[in-house]
Amino acid sequence: MWVLEQLHAGKALGNIGVGLSWAGILDASALEKALNDAARRHNILWREFQVVNGTPMQLVGEAGRIDLLRVDMRGLAQGDRESRFARLREEEVNKVFDLTRGPLVRATLVLLSGMEQVLVLVAHRIICDPESLRILAHEISDVYQARVQGVDAGTPAESRHYDDVAPAPVSADDISFWKKQLSRASSSACHSRASTW
Repeated sequence: MWVLEQLHAGKALGNIGVGLSWAGILDASALEKALNDAARRHNILWREFQVVNGTPMQLVGEAGRIDLLRVDMRGLAQGDRESRFARLREEEVNKVFDLTRGPLVRATLVLLSGMEQVLVLVAHRIICDPESLRILAHEISDVYQARVQGVDAGTPAESRHYDDVAPAPVSADDISFWKKQLSRASSSACHSRASTW
């Protein structure tokens, strides 16, 4: 994914988006706090992809703040609102992320009417897939509901992440060892063919 971004700089090839609709009265500032509470649970959102000494590296950036952009379409006629919302979704998905600076997710709250709102989340595929983005959207919704009900959202003070338990980088000795092991095994290896359906 990083290589594609380098080959096609200035194009949003890896962006994915999801919309989460709300019916009823929505507290936008509570939603923004819920967005940030949920985002702090997932350090993958704060990843940065930089080139260090000629080698692309994935770094964990500082968890900061995700601003919730607000777009008010309540004054538009129904047809204008629908076409403007479709354009906004397209524009958001086509905005380029700077992979060298997190967060690699952004959020826009679209006010469609007094009782209808949509949270548009866009992320870069380098940090998540569409299903993970949907899960994040529902988590934001859950944290929001807890906030407005005055219930503890259960935001863990410290949660474990993959990189907390990930193995150390592979050394040249490790590579040499496994090359020898695999070359010995190749003569007796079983060959199979994958099928798709």
